[in-house]
Amino acid sequence: MKKYLLCLIVALMISGCAAPAFEPPVVAAPADLPEPVTEWTVTDGITIRLMNKEFPVGVEQMTIIMENRTDQVMLYGNGWSFERYENGRWIPLPNRENVGFTAEGYTLYEHKMDVFHASTFALKKSLAEGLYRVTGCSLRVADDEENLSANGDHSSYPAYQLEFIVSRNALPDRGYPEESAEPGKLLPKEDWEWYTPWEALRLFEDSGESVWRFVEDEGSLVALLHRPDTPENEYLNAGDLLSLHLFDRATGEIFAVFDELTVESGNVSSAEGGGFDIETAEGRYYAGRTDGEWVKHQAAL
Repeated sequence: MKKYLLCLIVALMISGCAAPAFEPPVVAAPADLPEPVTEWTVTDGITIRLMNKEFPVGVEQMTIIMENRTDQVMLYGNGWSFERYENGRWIPLPNRENVGFTAEGYTLYEHKMDVFHASTFALKKSLAEGLYRVTGCSLRVADDEENLSANGDHSSYPAYQLEFIVSRNALPDRGYPEESAEPGKLLPKEDWEWYTPWEALRLFEDSGESVWRFVEDEGSLVALLHRPDTPENEYLNAGDLLSLHLFDRATGEIFAVFDELTVESGNVSSAEGGGFDIETAEGRYYAGRTDGEWVKHQAAL
């Protein structure tokens, strides 16, 4: 992941000491508070939202979810500031003096979801009951990661702002489900979100398979050459048998192509129009998806 200088973010306490104890006063939240706006649209297909609408008094962190349903990438930072709504105005909340800052940016990739937590640890006082908003950093959107740099061809967008209520009766932030699954399985994703080749690699490694090579086609498929129970860093030798599976990044489905493919004959390359050309000792094959269905056939000579 590339990092860019982007904006100030809370990173560490310079002194290394713990935050001073603070008991927020019990203040009843006004009944006429406006409904908080918990989702921010950066551009069509890219949104940023809070996991919860309400948080308990003294909340320490809030889960923020970013969703990218586009073919573009976005540069963001995990820096923020807080304000409190009072008498029709947003009042900035002061930070503690012993807080250090850095300036890093991160990439939200195409068809991906990222999760991070906005912390209140830098604030001088804990949050009492009321209506608040958290403001993040300005954002950049581009066709590819290289253009996210300051001199690249990108579009700039204002900092996101998310509102929330602090209440004595609110439940704690439940967080977002951990991105892990039992060996041999992947967690389901939204219908717009794709898996990555690295998730396919992890899927096989969690099942005791060593992936020696993977090849991507022009669409959503990844071909993985792998072998079971192989010691780490062991070399492949002539005559070793591999398996070949295709993994669909769009659905998480796996298609078994060959169970026994020798190293010297197992050449796999991306085929024109999608799918893969596979050279074997028995001849040349094609494997991929056609009209949503897995296909495998021997290519005509």
